[in-house]
Amino acid sequence: MLGRLRFAAPVFVALSAPALAAAQQVEIQQMSLAGGASHDGSAASKATRSPILPAGRLELGGELAFLTADRDLLGEELKFSDVVLMPLHVRMAVSKWLELSAGTSLLIKQSESMDEPVWQGAHGGLRVPFGAHFAGSVFFGGGPLMFDRGHFWQQESSLLMRLSANDWMRFELRAGYTLTALRYDDGSSTLHELMTHGEIQFGEKGGGAWVGVDYYIPLASTTRGPAFDPNNRINLVVGCVLSPRDTGWDLYLSYGVVDRGNVDRPETTVPILSGGFDQRQFTLGVQHRFDLFASKKDRDRDFD
Repeated sequence: MLGRLRFAAPVFVALSAPALAAAQQVEIQQMSLAGGASHDGSAASKATRSPILPAGRLELGGELAFLTADRDLLGEELKFSDVVLMPLHVRMAVSKWLELSAGTSLLIKQSESMDEPVWQGAHGGLRVPFGAHFAGSVFFGGGPLMFDRGHFWQQESSLLMRLSANDWMRFELRAGYTLTALRYDDGSSTLHELMTHGEIQFGEKGGGAWVGVDYYIPLASTTRGPAFDPNNRINLVVGCVLSPRDTGWDLYLSYGVVDRGNVDRPETTVPILSGGFDQRQFTLGVQHRFDLFASKKDRDRDFD
């Protein structure tokens, strides 16, 4: 329990979650992969002042995300390594004013009670800086629902502010609007949420660490079918990144606590595997950086 949090920062964001089955339909209550936290940028950029990558920088990487939970939506415990996702991503700053990203998620390990396809969705996004401390972003994604029952799509738009206290500590605030829609073969549900995010970042060019909190407030929801009653929710994430100089590699590790309803009240959860119910996520990631046409000034400023 993390208590109340209020982050007063401007405007809109998007991402996660709608719709749902009633208690008598809990056997179809499992989910797809959309993530239970706000859309984030590069792990390496958390150790820098700039909210986007230097112009010309390309990042290619992948992760292993281990999902654990006391109970999933079918009432079963998920132990470490029962469910493992492999998100893959590419991210590039095509200029000083535009960063693009894209990725996909693969389900490489699932529990014995699941029978889901390997491909679990794709996403894309862009981030545009405003001056030295602000950036706006738009994120979108989609994929199949479990049990071949339909598909989901989601969108997030947000404004970010990053301020430096000194050379090794920064504060990041993000706020936005989130839309998630589930499209079943026999119905649909849509959820609108206000998202705020606060984060403290530590470190410099060779690596760093961060502690962040998401706070979501449901604004409106619609459903054609089973009852849906979303709650306010709060997530916590802590992480660290190591970026050895002159190697181009970033290694990062994070631990997240995702708050999403009560499995005893199915109408408060959503049919999404990653983030659709209360869970903990361990993520181990690696990526490589390529400076395709970044200037020496930009490279020296941030990562080298």
